[in-house]
Amino acid sequence: MDVAVWLRSLGLGKYEAAFRDNEVDDNVLPNLTAEDLKELGVTALGHRRKLLDAIAALRADESAKTTATAQDSARLPTSTPTVEATDERRQLTVAFIDLVGSTVLGGELDPEDLIRLLGQYREACVAAIGKFEGHVAQYLGDGILAYFGFPQAQEDAADRAVRAGLEIVEKVGRLRQPDGRALQVRVGIATGLVVTRGATGVGTAGEETVVGDTPNLAARLQSRAEPGCVLVGPTTHQLTRDFFEFSFLGEHAIKGFRDPISIWKVLGESTIESRFAAAHAAAAGPIIGRERELKFLYDCWQRATRGDGHVVLVVGEAGMGKSRLLEAVAERVGQEPHRLLRCQCSPYHRNSVLFPFKKPLHHGLALSHDLSSQENLDRIERMLSRFGRQKRSSTLLLAELLDVPSEEKLSPIEMTPNQRKNETLAILEDLLMAPLDGPVLMLLEDAHWSDQTTQTLIERLLKRIGREQALVLITHRPELKTNWSEHPQGTLITCKQIGHEHCAALIRNVANRTQTGRRTDPGDRDAQ
Repeated sequence: MDVAVWLRSLGLGKYEAAFRDNEVDDNVLPNLTAEDLKELGVTALGHRRKLLDAIAALRADESAKTTATAQDSARLPTSTPTVEATDERRQLTVAFIDLVGSTVLGGELDPEDLIRLLGQYREACVAAIGKFEGHVAQYLGDGILAYFGFPQAQEDAADRAVRAGLEIVEKVGRLRQPDGRALQVRVGIATGLVVTRGATGVGTAGEETVVGDTPNLAARLQSRAEPGCVLVGPTTHQLTRDFFEFSFLGEHAIKGFRDPISIWKVLGESTIESRFAAAHAAAAGPIIGRERELKFLYDCWQRATRGDGHVVLVVGEAGMGKSRLLEAVAERVGQEPHRLLRCQCSPYHRNSVLFPFKKPLHHGLALSHDLSSQENLDRIERMLSRFGRQKRSSTLLLAELLDVPSEEKLSPIEMTPNQRKNETLAILEDLLMAPLDGPVLMLLEDAHWSDQTTQTLIERLLKRIGREQALVLITHRPELKTNWSEHPQGTLITCKQIGHEHCAALIRNVANRTQTGRRTDPGDRDAQ
C-alpha cells in the first residue's frame, strides 16, 4: 500500500512529507499510536482521530485475514492433534459480536460518517468487554471476537461474557445513525475446550490463535440471533442458568457440528439477589461444620426481635461457607414474622454508589419498568410518608438513587452535594430498618466489593441498630479492613476451614443429592 495515496484518500495529504521523512511505510503504519502521530506533527485532534480510526480499519482488515486462516485450521480433524510445548488446553468462553446491517450502512453513509459510527460502536463494545475483564482478540471488519477466561483464567468467565453481551446490546442500542435510527448488534456466546497457541501479542488485536469448535459455535450462534439479542450454547447456559433468565429456542442443526445444538436466548439477569441463593436454591443441603456459629446467629436474631439489634461480620476466604451460613439463618427464621432483605455486592459494580441496596428497594417499593414514571414516584412518596418524610426532596433523592425518571430535579441551590448524600443515607436508614412485616433480617454479601458510600451507610447503621428490631449479617473476605467489629453493636465471626470429619460428611451429602436430585432442563443431554 502506498502511504501517500492512503493519506490523500483521507484528505490529509499535507502530512505526506512527515510520514516519508520518518520512514513510515505500510508495515509501520498499522502500529502507530496517538503519541506517534503527535511526534509526526499531527497537532490537530480531529486529524489524529481520523487517522487513528483509519489505522484501526487497517488492523481489522489484517485481523480478518488472520482469522480466516485460523478458522480453516479449526476445521481440521482434532482427534489426534499435535500440540507443541507452548500449546495449552483450557476451557474458554468466546463471544462473537456483529453489527447489524453494516453492509447497507456502508452504501448509505458518507465514509467519514461511517468511520465515526464504527468508532463509536467499537468503543461501546470494548468498554463493556473490558468492564467484565474480557479480552478483545480480533476485529473482523465490523465483527468483534472476545475471550473470557483467557489470557487470565476466570472461574466465572461464562457469567462475565453474558453480562458483557447484554451490556453491549444496551449500549450499542443507544447509538444513532445520522437519520436517527438506532444501531443494533447480534451476540453469540459459547463455552468449551480449546487449544490456545502462543500468548504473544496480547492486546486489542493480539496474534494468539485459539483452535477448537468453540469460536466457530459462537460465530454460528451470532448469525442466528435476532437484532438486539444474545444467544448462548448449552455449556454457557448450564454455567449461567442460575444467574440469568433464558428462553429455550430448541435444538438446531448447525453447520460444522455433527449433533444438533441446544440454543438459548438470554432474557436478562435473574431476580434472585443472592449469588448463593441463585446457585443453590434447589439443593442447599443441611448446614455442616458451622452449627456453633448458627446457634450464635440465631441467638442474635432472638435478641433483635426484642429491640436489641446487632451487626455480625462473617469473615473468611472464598469457599469457606459464609453464604451458606447466612442462608441457614434465613431458613431457620423463615417461619417467624420477619422482613428479609437480601443485598448483594458485585465485582462489576464496585464504583456504583449504594448498588447492593437498589434491587431490594426496587422490590420493596414495588417499582416496575412497566409502570409510568409518575406511578413509580407515587409509590416512593407513599412509602416515605409512612416514616414522616413528606418532603418532595426526599422523594426526588430516592428516585434519583433508584433510577426512576422525574421531570423535577433538585438544583444545587436547594442542596449541596454533601447535604444530598447525608439526606439520602438518612432515608435509606429509615427504609432498611423499618419493621414493616416484622423484625428485619438483612443479609449483605461480599462487602469486600462494596463502594465507599455503602461502607459509610453500614457505619451509620451501627450507631442506631442497638435500638432497632434488626439483625444485619455481613459477609466479606479478609482483604476488607474496617473497624466495624470494634463497635459495641458489632461482632466478628471468622469462618475457617472445617475439619476432615465434616469435610467427609459434606462430600457424602453432596454425592447423595447429586444422585437423587439432579436437576435437568431441555437440551441438557448429560443430565437426562
